[in-house]
Amino acid sequence: MEIVAIFFYMMAFALLESLLIAGSLAVVSAILPKMWLREGFSYKGFLIVLISSVASILYQASLRDELPGTNIYFLWVGVPILILIVLILLFHFVHRWRVALQSVAERFMVFAYLYIPIGVLGLVAVIFRNLLNG
Repeated sequence: MEIVAIFFYMMAFALLESLLIAGSLAVVSAILPKMWLREGFSYKGFLIVLISSVASILYQASLRDELPGTNIYFLWVGVPILILIVLILLFHFVHRWRVALQSVAERFMVFAYLYIPIGVLGLVAVIFRNLLNG
């Protein structure tokens, strides 16, 4: 039973984290000029999440027992932003690649049909469990 509880905590946290990221992208899209993020939101948002996820994983793997200096930190922030800008421009101007990336992003949407209900179920279970134990 503990394994199920841990799974529900994990899925509830993942759902809240995903909602925070998607909501942040939507707010930024509403604030920025139309050409920057609103047009082509699906492939630009997909690239932003993909590059930031890979950069975060690599940054976390490079951390040892101490925080790196500011030069290395700015390198870990600057390089992904530069890669992101280059990729967004590349996919913006090469139509065939943009269509392929949008197709990949749409295929990932299939996972949402499983992920969202399991996340909501996990969130309800976590709330219910904490109310009973609290």
